[in-house]
Amino acid sequence: MTWSLSSFQVSMGASVAKEEEPEPGDLIEIDHLTYQHWAVSIGDGYVVHKTIPGIDSSGASSSVSGGSVSGQIMKDKLKDVVNNDSWKISNKHDNKWDPKPKEEIVEEALSMVGKDVEYSIFSSNCEHFATKCRYGNALSLQVQKAAEAAAGMGAIGILGSIASVGIARNSSVSHSQ
Repeated sequence: MTWSLSSFQVSMGASVAKEEEPEPGDLIEIDHLTYQHWAVSIGDGYVVHKTIPGIDSSGASSSVSGGSVSGQIMKDKLKDVVNNDSWKISNKHDNKWDPKPKEEIVEEALSMVGKDVEYSIFSSNCEHFATKCRYGNALSLQVQKAAEAAAGMGAIGILGSIASVGIARNSSVSHSQ
C-alpha cells in the first residue's frame, strides 16, 4: 500500500523522495486506483512502457477485459505517464533475480519503442514488459494475485455450494423423521 505525505511517498515502511530521479534501468510502479502501471526508467526523466494506443496508462487495464489487443511500446516523460498519480521505484525482484546491467535494460527497452505488440492483461501487460527488460523474466504479480483471489473466490463458492447441499440434506432428513 502507498501513502503520499507531502513530497514523500511511503511504501511498506520505505521512504522514497518523490522528486528523486530514478536511475536508468529502474522499474517504476505507478499506482492507479485498481491496478498498477509499470514503466522502465531510461534516464533524463524518461520511461519506456507498454500501453494501448489511444488510451492513457490510467485506463489501459480497465479497457482490456481478458483477451488481447494491439499494444505499443512508448517512450514518454515520467511526469506525463504518472500524471497526478503516486509512483515509486520498484525493483522488487532484485532479491530473487539478478537484474541485467543497466545499459542492457535501457537498450532492450529502447529497442522496442514504437513497435506494435500484443497487449494482454493476463500474459503480456506493462508489468510483464518491465520485468522482462530488467530481469529477462516476464512476470506480473498483480495478475498472479488476481488469479489467486479468483481461485479463492471459486473455492469459497464451491465450498458454499457443498455446505448448502449438506444443510439442505440434513434439514430434509430431520423433517422426514
